[in-house]
Amino acid sequence: MTIERPRASGFYATFEGRQFHATTSGLSVVLRAYGGESLPPGFGPSAIPTVAGTRVVSRSALDELVYVKSMCTWQNEPFSIVHVDRNLLYVFYIGEKGDWACNQPGMFRTGKLETSGYIDQSACTEIVEFVNPIPVK
Repeated sequence: MTIERPRASGFYATFEGRQFHATTSGLSVVLRAYGGESLPPGFGPSAIPTVAGTRVVSRSALDELVYVKSMCTWQNEPFSIVHVDRNLLYVFYIGEKGDWACNQPGMFRTGKLETSGYIDQSACTEIVEFVNPIPVK
């Protein structure tokens, strides 16, 4: 099923009824609030320009933790969504036509076998998310 507003691939934690992009390591989880969002209580400022603030909580304090793998199709080729910026998707190419991909407008080779770039969400024919729940307790 195609979705309207994709999330970047990664961990998402629901804490006190609100979902945050997260990083997890063992029993701790770092929650991130991004610029433009209200900074929730208990969050400290972040040195990362796009992140307004962070908070470390124990995994057992979460309501839910999931890993999301977001993918899209552009020009009939598969891409993994790494970052979402309004209507632009920062993507990695995951198909088999590497030479084709790195020659497309907005795409560039980031390594010998890696191609990435920004594409407009409206140019995608399919956007899907695969959500894997992670035990929190």
